[in-house]
Amino acid sequence: DGTLLNSRKDISPENLAALLEAQAAGCEIVIATGRFSGDAWRILKPYGFRHWLISSNGAITHSPEGEVLSTTPMRPADMADAMRWLDREGYYFEVTSNRGIHAWLRHHEALLAQLEPLKAAQPDADIPRLRDVITTWSVQKGYRPIESIEALLALPEEWHNMLVISFTP
Repeated sequence: DGTLLNSRKDISPENLAALLEAQAAGCEIVIATGRFSGDAWRILKPYGFRHWLISSNGAITHSPEGEVLSTTPMRPADMADAMRWLDREGYYFEVTSNRGIHAWLRHHEALLAQLEPLKAAQPDADIPRLRDVITTWSVQKGYRPIESIEALLALPEEWHNMLVISFTP
């Protein structure tokens, strides 16, 4: 986002031409992103070029054929401790697994509600852009609501990363 992808979440014609030219010259293309791998594959697939994928902020690596080459999952006990604390304190968070993005959707509304106080405290904050980013998260493919921490931990998934958002220090 903002590097390979433009504001419409597309690869610009110039970037695509550069990727294809590099590939034709024998270069291996490696896409590295903080995004969930399923979301990254969905975005990249229509362009048809061959690429490796490093996703979830480096926690999982795929071959161009989609085979998982390496994965570094979080320890479930550490994740559970962190999620319980974040939930108790009312922070917005998401956890990404090998199967999707899980989030407390009730915290999504609380995060949006923090934008007005943020504008009062920081008049230069780009509130429309922040609202757009927050809303975009909730419509990503693979996004699933968390019903409870225990239910989440019971899923047979590998947990790759956790995203926490707060507009207060």
